[in-house]
Amino acid sequence: MTDLPARSIRTPLRPADSCSLLNAEPLAGTASTEKLWVALEHPGGWGKDVLDGSVFGDELSAALSEKMKDAGARFLLIRKPGREGQIATDTPRKVFIAQAELNLLYEMTVEKPEDLLELSLNQPEFIPGIIVKNNPLALVCAHSKRDRCCAIVGRPIAGELAAEHPGDAWECSHTGGHRFAPVSIMLPSGYTYGRLTADNARAAFGAMREGEAPALDGLRGRSMYAAPEQAAEIAVRELLAEGGEFPLVSHLNVSRETQTATGSFSANLGSQIDQSTQDATLTYSRVTHLDGRRWLVSTRVQKLPEVYASCGKAPKAGKSVEVLEVRPI
Repeated sequence: MTDLPARSIRTPLRPADSCSLLNAEPLAGTASTEKLWVALEHPGGWGKDVLDGSVFGDELSAALSEKMKDAGARFLLIRKPGREGQIATDTPRKVFIAQAELNLLYEMTVEKPEDLLELSLNQPEFIPGIIVKNNPLALVCAHSKRDRCCAIVGRPIAGELAAEHPGDAWECSHTGGHRFAPVSIMLPSGYTYGRLTADNARAAFGAMREGEAPALDGLRGRSMYAAPEQAAEIAVRELLAEGGEFPLVSHLNVSRETQTATGSFSANLGSQIDQSTQDATLTYSRVTHLDGRRWLVSTRVQKLPEVYASCGKAPKAGKSVEVLEVRPI
């Protein structure tokens, strides 16, 4: 991988009740589950929710919300880091459409947000004027009205990445998990990171740009999977990394193995699993390598006594995904 230039990021001071300082919650399995992402460039301020009417007005917000719901897409606002992104303009703006399952990213320009309503988001390859973008994007949450942690610690990292990779790193609206701020999502793969530092942000984005294996430091999961599969993939990647093996993004595939009411597996794996482990509270995921190797990963939901969901708020009960076993099959 090409070495990225070293830069110095001053660590911002955070209030003592910042949620991202208080959480010890495990990262694996905490990424938002989304297969289609739509990111619209929109400089200036954002409301607490980008489609609550405060940014686009009630009518357009409702229409955009319905459009995204119909397409099964997650909608984000993005802006250039720094002062440039804070100045509202009516100029044409970038749109990025990411298909996480296909690891494909598309780019185009629209004159106004209303233009999104006319686009075939599920079939971006047929949109006139759209192009495939070969370089991935790093979107770093800087949504201060959602949670101050993202703005305080996310913006400097977004700015540094954008200085090194102009046009490929952006501030973005809430992606989920601001309690892990700074947080970032890499598109189109959907690999999501938390508790970023300057170094592991560069490493994660550098790996994506060079087509290498996703960096493991700070990895929360890949958005195309649900929480158990996210944790299963990370567990297998960590296991392989111990032996010096680092599969590329496309080299691992994860699928859920379901149990029937009698406890047997719907896939052809039941005979290879000890009956003593067939617990209805467990979830089993099959991770398959491109070369044919397979692993069965058992996980369960673990209750957490305290999770600080947002800055300044009292903790509440939470949950995380616990990996119990990674078994070759």
